[in-house]
Amino acid sequence: ISALVGWGIFLITTLQALTQAGSVLLNVIPGFLSPFAWMVLISAFAGISLLWSVSIWRFSRVPQGV
Repeated sequence: ISALVGWGIFLITTLQALTQAGSVLLNVIPGFLSPFAWMVLISAFAGISLLWSVSIWRFSRVPQGV
């Protein structure tokens, strides 16, 4: 039982540390780039995602009968 309690405490404290580190990163990262650079980066990511999904759609279609 004590091993289970110790593992649970470890898991909870690890999750707390990760959320605190993540909040620090989310507060610091936006200052590295200007808003225009963020817009360009997000737009490029959206365009690549669109091309990727369209290519999957084109190559995974079942051919209609002959």
